[in-house]
Amino acid sequence: MFLHILNSTLIKTLHTELVYKKLNSIVKNDSVLTELEKLNILKIPTTLSEMSKYYLLSETDISFINQKRGSHNKIGFALLLCYVRYPVITLNDKANIPIEMLGFVAEQLKIKDFLEWPKYFTREATRWEHIAELKQLFNFKAFTIDLHNQYLNRLLPLAKQTDKGIIIAESFITMLREDLVIIPEVSVIERLCAEAVTIGNQEFYCDLINDLSDAHKLNLETLLKLKPSTKISFLHWLLQPAVIPKPKYMVLHINRLSYIKSLNLPSVLDKNVHHGRLIKLAKEGRNMPASEIQKFETNRRLATVTAVVLETKSSIIDEIIELNDKIFGSIFNKAKNSHINELQNNSKSINEKLNLYLKIGKALINAKQNNENPFQGIEAIISWDEFTQYINDTHQLARPKNFDSLYRINSYYSWIKRYTMEFLEILEFKASKNTLELLQALKVVK
Repeated sequence: MFLHILNSTLIKTLHTELVYKKLNSIVKNDSVLTELEKLNILKIPTTLSEMSKYYLLSETDISFINQKRGSHNKIGFALLLCYVRYPVITLNDKANIPIEMLGFVAEQLKIKDFLEWPKYFTREATRWEHIAELKQLFNFKAFTIDLHNQYLNRLLPLAKQTDKGIIIAESFITMLREDLVIIPEVSVIERLCAEAVTIGNQEFYCDLINDLSDAHKLNLETLLKLKPSTKISFLHWLLQPAVIPKPKYMVLHINRLSYIKSLNLPSVLDKNVHHGRLIKLAKEGRNMPASEIQKFETNRRLATVTAVVLETKSSIIDEIIELNDKIFGSIFNKAKNSHINELQNNSKSINEKLNLYLKIGKALINAKQNNENPFQGIEAIISWDEFTQYINDTHQLARPKNFDSLYRINSYYSWIKRYTMEFLEILEFKASKNTLELLQALKVVK
């Protein structure tokens, strides 16, 4: 009975591996893993602590291993047992067994001449029998084509969130280990992950544009066309930065935001997909010329433009607010510098007036103390006509009691006037309890 089960399992395993070898030869190799990731994804532990965690053999294990004939079969079976336990893969003649692990296992079996263990692969049927035997003993399952489809479906939600092959591969391997399924070759893992990425991408595109009407799609397609009288597309016109804090560039940026709002895209678009994936797609689209985006198939093209528009809208709003802050900062700085320059230009005249004021003040104090005529004291310093002229000159230098640079801001009102109403109309303002009065003030201004 056991031999019948063993032969049945062996045939099923052989069939699965042969099918996958054939599939690997005919399916396009969409590489989603780097060479370094392929090497590390099923890396065999080599430190003593790690090997002690995964590869310590129990007395039962050793007793079972010792039933095999020949030291090469014993150590070969022991290595196969260790590989099946971690990282849950099978062993073949192409495996590059770390010398550290080989010595660690051989020492437990008290086999000194372990370098001849490759003789284990002389009879291929022995290895398949041992694999089938281990599956029966430890309830491991082979990775079949049926399981391929099951795991592909389980990975799709993750593939819609990320197209990074290593993340999907690691999740796939974790699933297999939890389910006691022997992990297939890295090429099979990569092929399944590539398939998951491809399907995940398509589903992500569909989810993103699912709520778009035909009119929305037509408007988005228009963004890839050249803007009249320019050499850039509407899409890349929207991406133009506004780095100079001047009203002219603020008006242009407000026009860009107004254009995006005129598209009237559904507000739920960015809620249908993973935000990180949306940002990544938008970044890709921003770095591509419109002519390249036009070459994409329909869903990917529309999804890319949609992602760019959604993220650009958020960016433009942030930039408009930042630009407004910079404009006001520039106005305040200009007013302050103008204030300082005026003081510097009038400093000589002010100093003269202060010195005269000091002399006249002393003369008046002296006249008061000596009971003399104060006017004679003033005229001893300066003639009355000159004194009158000094008073008129001082009047021109005098400023309001709350004299500072703020009063000069009024001269820059024309700057603010150029975009204020559009600024207040295009942005949606909300207020907390503490700023409700400010919100009401904005409504009055509008």
